[in-house]
Amino acid sequence: MSLAGVTAIVVFGSEGVSFGESWRGDLMMIGSAVCWGWQSAESTRLLGKYGPIRLTVATMIAGTAIMLPLSVPWIITQQWSGIAAIAWAGLGYSALLSIAYSYFVWAYALNTIGVAHTSVFNNVTPIIALFAGWLLLGEHPSISQFAGVILVLVGVFIVRSRKPMAIPGD
Repeated sequence: MSLAGVTAIVVFGSEGVSFGESWRGDLMMIGSAVCWGWQSAESTRLLGKYGPIRLTVATMIAGTAIMLPLSVPWIITQQWSGIAAIAWAGLGYSALLSIAYSYFVWAYALNTIGVAHTSVFNNVTPIIALFAGWLLLGEHPSISQFAGVILVLVGVFIVRSRKPMAIPGD
């Protein structure tokens, strides 16, 4: 139900879905969603052993170790003096709050309430984006998009209100 709601929010937007020039980016977004779901499910095995804080720190270190060498060409050619203070503040906000803190919360939720009950909240992201576009950018959501919001919220409510099933052997 939540997936149908998210689909309605995206498809009935002002731009709609385009498989024109942005198809590579569209495929990358789909791939990243698949990787995120896989990582969330697989990390639950490690959360019991290491806990959310140690696992998140290890994940951040591993991600940095992979991305840093790949970024060297851009780091070397970057004009560091041309970066405004507000951009540095945005980087700090993104790194500390949007990324690090959110990963800790995500890992804690996975460890505490499980993958199914945590992952369903990813469906709320398009709702936030829809309302941010409305309030900040003056975009006008359609009735179909509001129907999508209702579907998403009902789906989240259904998943959150059901008691998780016990899996034999866990």
